[in-house]
Amino acid sequence: MARCTVTLANKGDDAYMPHIYGDSIQIERTLNKAGGGGYKIKNKEGKTVDTKKATLDAIRAFFLTVFRFHADSSSAQSTPSTSRSTIR
Repeated sequence: MARCTVTLANKGDDAYMPHIYGDSIQIERTLNKAGGGGYKIKNKEGKTVDTKKATLDAIRAFFLTVFRFHADSSSAQSTPSTSRSTIR
């Protein structure tokens, strides 16, 4: 099993649901060697708020819109299959 956690700053006027997540959003992705895995989206205190990919997609869309990032690179659009091959 592999686990990767990314922490996003979530402060100021462009914060995403600060009343729920606080000053940071932690996104934890777990990948199982046999396949599958999951997400944990946590608040500043590390408490799991949600586990749905749809929530992660909403957070991603929000930040991409707010900061006008373009996720055209292959590393930004990773699939479970490519992620598994990367961690082997």
